Formats: sequence, C-alpha cells, structure tokens
Amino acid sequence: MKKTFFYFAYIGVEGDSASDLMERLNYIFDQLRFIKNTEGFEEFNNKFIVYTAPKYLWELIDVYSSELSFGVYKKYCGNKNLFEYPGFISMKDYSSLLDDDDLIFYSHSKGVFNKGLIQTGIFKFNIVLNFKNKLLNQLSDVYFNKAGLFPTVSGTFWYNFFWIKAKFISKLDVDVNNNRYKFEQLIKDKKNSTGLSLLDEDFRKNIGFLNQNEFSSHELNQNDVLRELYKQIGTKSNEDINYDLIYSMTSEINKKYKFSNFLFVSDGRRVFFFDGRLVLKEKKSSERGLQIVRCEFKSVNEIVFYVFSGRKLYLNFENEKIFLDDKSKTVFLAEKGNSNLFSMKFNQMFLSLDDPEYLVLSNDKNEIFTIIE
Repeated sequence: MKKTFFYFAYIGVEGDSASDLMERLNYIFDQLRFIKNTEGFEEFNNKFIVYTAPKYLWELIDVYSSELSFGVYKKYCGNKNLFEYPGFISMKDYSSLLDDDDLIFYSHSKGVFNKGLIQTGIFKFNIVLNFKNKLLNQLSDVYFNKAGLFPTVSGTFWYNFFWIKAKFISKLDVDVNNNRYKFEQLIKDKKNSTGLSLLDEDFRKNIGFLNQNEFSSHELNQNDVLRELYKQIGTKSNEDINYDLIYSMTSEINKKYKFSNFLFVSDGRRVFFFDGRLVLKEKKSSERGLQIVRCEFKSVNEIVFYVFSGRKLYLNFENEKIFLDDKSKTVFLAEKGNSNLFSMKFNQMFLSLDDPEYLVLSNDKNEIFTIIE
C-alpha cells in the first residue's frame, strides 16, 4: 500500500504586497520544514506541494520545495485564489496512478492568515499524530475510505487534515467553487458517512467530549484541554514532539482542568463546574460564576441549587431535564436524548452535596454527571 503526501499552500495572488507575501512564504516554509522532520515522513512514497502564488515567486518556491524533498504538482499551481481547489483536484488527478487502496494524506497551510500558538499547535498536532499512528492500519478495512483525528458524522474532518483512499477521491466531483467551505465538505460520503478516528480511546478520554458521536466546531475550539495543549505544542520543535509526549501532555493538562468538564447549552453557552462554582460561560468567553449558596430537595425527583446571583438551577429526574431559572426566564439546558443522563442512584449521586467539588457537570459520552471519587 503506497502513501502519498499532498500539501496545499496559499501564499497569495498578483497584487498582494511583497511584505505580506514574504511573511506567508516564510510561514509556509517553516511548516514544510516541520513536515519533513516529522517521524513518518520518510514512509511516503511521494510528497507534493501545490500552491497559489504570484508567478514571480514560482521559481523560488519550486527550488526551495525541492531542497526540502517535496515535488511540485505543477499542473494545478496558479496565481488566482481558487481556495483549496488546487489541492483537491491534484489529489484526484494523481489518484489515477494509484491502486484503489493506496492512501493519500491531505494537509494545508493552516494558520497562514491567523498566525498564533494555537493555530501552529493545531497544525503540528495534526501532522504528528497522523503521520505515525498505530490505528492507521485499520483503514485497510473495506468499510473505511478515510481517516483523521477529528471525524464528523457527516463524513468530513475538522481542520481538513485527513487520509483518504485513492479509489474514493478518484470518484469525487471536484470543481472550482467560490465558496471556500465547499472544500471542507467535499469528502462527504452518504454510504459511509463517518471516517475512522485515529485518536485512541485513552486519548479521547483525556479530552472528554470526543467520546461523543458528534461534536461541534465550537466544542472543539473552546475545549480547555485542547487549547492549552495546542499552545504548548506550538512552541516545540520536531525533536520535542511525538505521540507519547503529546499523550502525556494531554493527561497532565486534563488534571489541571479536572473540574472544568462542561455541558453545552442550546444557545451556544456552556455550563461547567470549576473551583466550587457552577459557571455559565457565554459565547464570547465572558464568565458569570454561579456560586452555590445552598441546595434543596424539592421532591424525590427534583433538586434545586440556589446560587449567589439569585438564580436557581433545577435538576429534574422525572422529566430527565435540567433548567436554569434566570429570574425573568427559564433557560433549557439539557434533556435525556440518546444518553442516560440520570442513570446514577439518587443517594449516591448527591451523597456529598455539602462538599460540591464532588459534583461535576460533564459532557462525556454516556453521562452528564460524573462523581469524582
């Protein structure tokens, strides 16, 4: 089974300022150097870069790419902004030279317009954990056509880093489109909607919500463990990063955020328990602490937390729902759905209410409430 690497680089178009172009070019060359020095790079049979850049930069890009052991897939390089079309059409074109089950890995110049430690960390995280991954051999299963770190139920991958079988991409319709998000949805597959996840179970547990069948980009981007992990990875070089190190870092960060597992509210906010507080976090990251004043057992099926702000949080077992009374209105938080939210025995669950750190609002796969022993 052959492996082929594709990297799409958006550098700019004719008319962009020279300073902007050189800044992007240096950023992309840094990414290419990181890719080249990542364990597993040598296992690719061919490595290609496809780019969008002004013509006067083409020779420079070609020469430097060659020095870094990348071939240039010249057929679809250009100087007009076609979003990620050049990368996808190049993979489709090249797939005709491969066997059906040969693998192509797609990556791109993540963060070139939004530079920072988190963006750099996301890029390095996706490269390192995709290149040398013990779960990748499961892609030989006929059921799977694609794999990556963050699969969605629609068959795509968050951040658009993924492995894909040559046969699958050869059958995709790849056309120019002025909607850049089209290329984040291009690999959808109605017959096999979900791709193979390359994060193992222990890793997913450390992140928490990734054990769910579905999660949103908001959950992914606002996850405290991942954001801290990306920041730390963003500062490290190839020599310092490997799968085992990233796993141990994630485990340590997870301990730091032990009490910050969260539950998303339907309007985009989230509720989580941290340092003795129930906290309602707004979309724009402003936080309002709900300091618990006392709790009251209203009935066998309902408990009310009274908080310092005057709000009341209702936990109703009979209807299996959670409500937050915001004085003037009641905000619906969660209901049972497909998961077993209230499966724990009543007395066990609230055995230590006088010491509220034992109650954690969690967003794990099978429960909302987790007891920390």
